Amino acid sequence: MIVLLCSFAYDQLLEKDYQVIIQNYIDSMVGIKYMPKYGTTAPTSNQNAADKQIAKMLLTDDRAYIFPQYPNLDQGEEIVNSLTQILQIVIAYATPPLPNSPNIHYKNITTLDIISKALTFIVDKQYTLRKYVPPLLNGVRKQDWYDWQIATPRAINDILMIMGQDIPNELLTKLVKSSRHYQPNSTHTGPIGLQQNSSHFPEPVQVQVQLRTWHQQL
Repeated sequence: MIVLLCSFAYDQLLEKDYQVIIQNYIDSMVGIKYMPKYGTTAPTSNQNAADKQIAKMLLTDDRAYIFPQYPNLDQGEEIVNSLTQILQIVIAYATPPLPNSPNIHYKNITTLDIISKALTFIVDKQYTLRKYVPPLLNGVRKQDWYDWQIATPRAINDILMIMGQDIPNELLTKLVKSSRHYQPNSTHTGPIGLQQNSSHFPEPVQVQVQLRTWHQQL
């Protein structure tokens, strides 16, 4: 009984540590808490950055891509670049206004709709079976983003951490599941499973820390 209680207490402390890590990461991206020199202008700066991205976006239902500068979403790099642009809108959505620094995108329903539709388009259209035969993981073939692109799940999980439960449940489930098997073999990467050294591992670790809470909820 004592062992179980100690284990539970340890798990609770570990969970708090994860939440602190995640919140510090969010605060640094939004730019208010960890940018004292520029923090007072962060809301409007983030709003302006989002406005620039929204102005470029294709918002029609029949679109073949989201941003004209990244039309080839069969390429992993252009998927990542598209997600990076969407992330700027997400940051504005999550940045509360200050008295001298307004932000019209904060918790704005229209902004949320733009973000949700863009993410749905990417995950529905581009998260598919690999074009090459993937390696087996416990005897089961898994889906993955093209070319084992770690930047894709990292960008997705930055978005998840910042937006949290504001993401519609169905989309949230798709995004979390799409990031589970980005690297089936923890010591190899790339379409032909090239062995990697430790210099490539910080990003996978970051993604795992960010995903931990979401995976437990699904």
